[in-house]
Amino acid sequence: MMEEKKVQLDKVRRAFRNPNLRGWIPRYLLTILEQSEDIEDTLSKMEQAMPKYCEPRKFATEELQSLDEGSEKQNDWRSLLVELSPAVRTFWEDRYDNYINPNGRYQTLLGFADMRERYMGISHESSVQLLYGMGWKPVDTMCAYLLSMTTNRMYSLSPDAVREAVRLDREAAIRLLDKKVLGEAIVHHHFSYQTEWQKLWMEFLYLFCGFEDQTFLHMEHKTKKLKQQCQAICEKLANPNYEQTELEKALRACALLPSKEEMAAIPDKKFEKKQKAALLNAFVCNYQWSYSDWMEIKVHPASRTMIQNLLWGWYENGALQNAFALEEDGQITDGNREALSGRIFPEQGRIGLVHPEELPARFVSTAMAAFQAIIGKGKKKE
Repeated sequence: MMEEKKVQLDKVRRAFRNPNLRGWIPRYLLTILEQSEDIEDTLSKMEQAMPKYCEPRKFATEELQSLDEGSEKQNDWRSLLVELSPAVRTFWEDRYDNYINPNGRYQTLLGFADMRERYMGISHESSVQLLYGMGWKPVDTMCAYLLSMTTNRMYSLSPDAVREAVRLDREAAIRLLDKKVLGEAIVHHHFSYQTEWQKLWMEFLYLFCGFEDQTFLHMEHKTKKLKQQCQAICEKLANPNYEQTELEKALRACALLPSKEEMAAIPDKKFEKKQKAALLNAFVCNYQWSYSDWMEIKVHPASRTMIQNLLWGWYENGALQNAFALEEDGQITDGNREALSGRIFPEQGRIGLVHPEELPARFVSTAMAAFQAIIGKGKKKE
């Protein structure tokens, strides 16, 4: 037990030395942590001082308290001391029932998990489990996730932590599929947010968590939009390759995959915007073209310009074998911008957009040198 506290205390000391955090920590507490070497002595002195720093904030009116609780920035340094101080643990236990604005719980949970991960390397899953032990509920994690995906962009929440919350309270997870329940759980937001939260929650439950109870998806819903969303999720569940099928459909519509339909020789700006979005999606999804398909779009007048000067790679069994680029004159060149001649790649291989992390260090250094030459690194600023 003492060894665990020593490890935790070392993490706290390193965290409190961080210049981004140090200015928020009471000086007396910093002095105790830095000057005391004995673990028991340090924890004892810290515990004597902590009640002073764990007094609840006082507000002139409930409205001011509600506004403060609902703010996005809820990073509290006391979240780092939960395992070490009974006084801090009591602070978090008592805090739960004192919220006027329920959104405050969700914002605080996001800040709690973020602080502990940012400064101590503790996972979101471990942090929310700690909160559950202090009286917080899995539904708070679910609502916090929905806020982080819409109105609170300051903090994100690990989907794995939310999936565990769903496992712990399946009934609450099902209730949140109802827009009315969402509006009661997450307050002070325009009702239009409820539609977005409902869509996000359906996709999370059924597509990420693999929720087996599909009763909600097959219910007779009143709105056309909700019916379409349920139908789309059912189609995705029925077809494991749904995402790839939709991506290929978008690529064909942009002349980035061979299609029987004729495309305009000179795309307009709107068409080019769709091409860029489709290529970005292909990059994110690690989509790979067959040799014959890529060679066809390489010469297609509606797509050849769009795929030029990008970092492409030839893959075999999912592993990158060679990286190349398509030049404006139609030549395929390697990392040294030297033309590759003859049959470039075996036809059974696949071609895809390359992420820099896939490249060997030598290639990255060569590319960086070329980039620095282009931007004129080292020249004096005018």
